[in-house]
Amino acid sequence: AVRTSLWLGLYESLASTNDCSFKIFFCGPTRPDFPLPENLVYIHSEMKPAACAEIARRIALAEGAESTMDMPDDFVADPHLLDTLIKEIGEIEGEAVVAPGFKPRLHAGPINVSSDPDRVGRAGEVINLAMMKCSTAQKMGGIDRRFEGSYFAYDQLMRLEVLGNITFKVCS
Repeated sequence: AVRTSLWLGLYESLASTNDCSFKIFFCGPTRPDFPLPENLVYIHSEMKPAACAEIARRIALAEGAESTMDMPDDFVADPHLLDTLIKEIGEIEGEAVVAPGFKPRLHAGPINVSSDPDRVGRAGEVINLAMMKCSTAQKMGGIDRRFEGSYFAYDQLMRLEVLGNITFKVCS
């Protein structure tokens, strides 16, 4: 979390288009020079991005969140993103990961990303910004802090796949 100028815009876009309650934890070296809403928390750390994401995740888990989602501070959310993901994850029994599917405009048509019908996506979709139940996050374990950048999310998804008995769903 280094682009503090974007924080309130992201917060406001989520707050104004979603009915769910949420809390954002930004962890990083850049301190905001403005007051933060009560449910936007800044944690100072000079560590690399993956380690900062792990710090924020551990605090979210310790606070009793039902689900967790890693997102960068420059994320632009579609309206109702959180409500949609929370609804989808709530309909799945057991361990679950749901994610918005992003696709370049030049690609179209269905593509089966696995033999599981719940994992059918669209051509070119990228699973990113995965929301998972906190119980799923705990089974996965922490973020591998050896990653310096944001590619730790792919490591997480691969570790979850290996665990098995986890439903993955892409929400277009």
